[in-house]
Amino acid sequence: MLISLGTAYNDRPEFYRAVLDTAAEQPWHVVLSVGDQVDRASLPTAARNVEMHASVPQLAVLAEAAAFVTHAGMGSTMEALAAGVPLVAIPQMAEQRANADRIVELGLGRALAPDGLDPGTLWATVAEVAADLHVRERLG
Repeated sequence: MLISLGTAYNDRPEFYRAVLDTAAEQPWHVVLSVGDQVDRASLPTAARNVEMHASVPQLAVLAEAAAFVTHAGMGSTMEALAAGVPLVAIPQMAEQRANADRIVELGLGRALAPDGLDPGTLWATVAEVAADLHVRERLG
């Protein structure tokens, strides 16, 4: 499971805290890329099933990922599609919102609003797309 809000608009410490506070309860190995705008020392300690990094080799991680929680930037979206990985889009700006809408329209994943995102909703949506055979067929 890869979670990344990209490189430009990733200053979302509250989002990363919510992920870190609840990831231990999840069945996945989570790779969390927080960027360089957030002080990782200010975030909770990562659970055993979580790797937290400033950045990751995204293509290599996607090759092993069950799903991708993403900001839905064009580069990240195209890399996920090329790897056949279902998407949970959490857009941070207008261009990303358009990409997220298209992801949903094409049945390649789901989209969630970034503000006030409940961790339970996030993880339920991740589980849904990771298990959705129709999404996998469209990506295949």
